[in-house]
Amino acid sequence: MAIISSVAARVISDSRGQSTVELTVTDDAGNLATASMPSGSSIGKYEAVMVDAEAAVNSINTVIAPGMLRVPLDSQANIDTRLQAFDPTPNREHIGVNSILGVSLAAARLMSQGMKIPLYHYIQSISGSPGFSLPTPMFNLINGGKHANNNLDFQEYMIMPTGLKTFHEKVEAGKKIFYALGSILHEVDSEVAIGYEGGYAPNLNTNEEGLGFLVQAIKAAGYVAGSDVVLGADIAASALPSTYSATVENYESLFENFPLYSLEDPFPEDDWEHWSELKKKLDTNTGANSRLLVGDDLFVGSQERLEKGMQQGAANAILIKINQAGTLTEILNCVNQARQLNCWHIVSHRSGETLDTFMSDLAIGTAAPFIKAGPPNDQAPERIVKYERIIEVEEELNVAAANKV
Repeated sequence: MAIISSVAARVISDSRGQSTVELTVTDDAGNLATASMPSGSSIGKYEAVMVDAEAAVNSINTVIAPGMLRVPLDSQANIDTRLQAFDPTPNREHIGVNSILGVSLAAARLMSQGMKIPLYHYIQSISGSPGFSLPTPMFNLINGGKHANNNLDFQEYMIMPTGLKTFHEKVEAGKKIFYALGSILHEVDSEVAIGYEGGYAPNLNTNEEGLGFLVQAIKAAGYVAGSDVVLGADIAASALPSTYSATVENYESLFENFPLYSLEDPFPEDDWEHWSELKKKLDTNTGANSRLLVGDDLFVGSQERLEKGMQQGAANAILIKINQAGTLTEILNCVNQARQLNCWHIVSHRSGETLDTFMSDLAIGTAAPFIKAGPPNDQAPERIVKYERIIEVEEELNVAAANKV
């Protein structure tokens, strides 16, 4: 059985040019695996703590690395139990989630290599997922809020190609719509900026206007809005300015006036009452769970908050961000709880990303119905590699299926 022979961390830059953590775990046979940590600019107040990258690297190299030497690579649960002991606080406030998580993810990669199976297959085998499947992308084409230096209150304006069949077709549609949107926006503002997540960051007359431009772009690219492609929006209500009125009625209006399918964080994380009121209104108007009401800051990957939210009928989907938990086991426990509570899970990136594609395999291995990894913008490699990884898996699965015939 392989054992850990070294753990070494270093500081790298994320997609925003800010410092983050990358580390490599090596086994006694000389095999190695690397993982790097994303970081967010829009952070829920109940999220796990991310410490300064230099401090995290120091903790990994001086505390965690010596403590993990010669630990057997026999079980993800065993590895993660050892890692949790370095900081047993619920939100990792002592040494930070970015000091612990990378070792867990890199160890998972090493164990999948040892088993000679793809990472998504390994994740599926330890997650309790009934199988693996390819998610539908939620492309964030317009950035606002804390994700851009513009006047938009809403943080993300998304398209979701739910009416198309293959993942490759969905990405191609995303690209066509993204570039069609660029042409439309440049007619309005010749110097449209790019936001932190690689989407366009225009200044518009109203927040709602952004959704209207998405509909125009879908049509210009040759697709049917509401059939081939639907819309999503992340309000990020905890970061809304006081000038925006976050009301149930305003959000109902968005669903009535646009082919909107998914709404994320419409109210702050402690406003359970209005979350539940909106969910009840959506179920009444469109049928139970026929629209997604997504909790990000509301849940922050916490099983306790997820259970409370589902008991109160506050949402029907949870965002899963890998750095909201200290270990892969904790991530999978939250996904399993969501599944048991009939709550959809959406695997998501952060505004500060790296070229690591672990989240793509996580989405496939846990059969996530959706993945948020930013726009299909070739100028944002930290986003596009996530989608390219899923296309690669789709091709692998097609070959495997063809060989069985």
